[in-house]
Amino acid sequence: MSIRKLTGDMLIRPCDIIYVIQDNDNYANVMQMPQGAEQGNEFGDTIYKLNGFVPYHEHDKGFETFLCSGPVETYINGKRFITEKGDLIHIRPYTNHFFRHLHEGSIWRETFQGVHMYSSMAFREFMDMYSPGLNQDEEFTARRRMKYSGSYFWKEEPLVENVSRYDVPECKPHDRAFASYEFPGITLNLKVGRWEHEGTKEIWELVVKSGTVIDWGMPHGEWDLFWVTEGKFNVEADGQNFTAVAQDIVNIHPYCKHKFTFTEDSRLLAMNVKSQLFRAMEEIKLMKLYHPEQATQWSKIRTVLDKHECMITGYIYISK
Repeated sequence: MSIRKLTGDMLIRPCDIIYVIQDNDNYANVMQMPQGAEQGNEFGDTIYKLNGFVPYHEHDKGFETFLCSGPVETYINGKRFITEKGDLIHIRPYTNHFFRHLHEGSIWRETFQGVHMYSSMAFREFMDMYSPGLNQDEEFTARRRMKYSGSYFWKEEPLVENVSRYDVPECKPHDRAFASYEFPGITLNLKVGRWEHEGTKEIWELVVKSGTVIDWGMPHGEWDLFWVTEGKFNVEADGQNFTAVAQDIVNIHPYCKHKFTFTEDSRLLAMNVKSQLFRAMEEIKLMKLYHPEQATQWSKIRTVLDKHECMITGYIYISK
């Protein structure tokens, strides 16, 4: 088997489905199983019927991050709010949560780390095949969920307090970031901090203008995973040249140099940032304040990026 068979394609479109998991009010299109030491980057799209819901529950392991395609009634730790299109929900262990989807065909793009969510869900098919009726045994099902996904389900919906989605730290509204950093042609928005992932990674939104080129020319041993939410850009990687558009996923393999050339104003979520990018941005912000002459020199900025293991080696913005 070739290494490409093991790692998968670098461009993944919503139709590139490796497995479908069917449920009563939804179906999950699985597009990638876990990768790396932390077993991250497991992702897919779950499509819900109107009023399709996930009961109130918590996990004792793993992280879940969801991208909303529209309004979702959400309970988190006894707080109720409604998400909007483009919001992220990030769930850590021992966080109680419930979701009800408020429009037909709601798409819940989801990624997991350290939980093997899709494998756990697929076990139901083994039960139906080899032990019909076992999945109806509530006690057995509860034990199975706890063993494979660390899930504890509450039998009743909780009493909740109505709040603004801006007041719940697990909700990352599309129009707000923990921190933002402006450069010519690009804005970097920190959406999920390293402290929310037990130190393993960060999630950033890149808002990029047409005419920007970003070059990751330094090899590094991690997957770079991007969800494209708006726009279009060209990708060069491993001798391949392809165009990524909204709803596509770009999954760059470890040690593969790559370059993005933006032909339209675009937005994308960098879902697996292993570098200490937040530290780097804070250091560059101080450089702009105390040494503004250095902050205009790419060599000085790259020195800071290198120190924090951010492997961007080239950056150009040509204003139109």
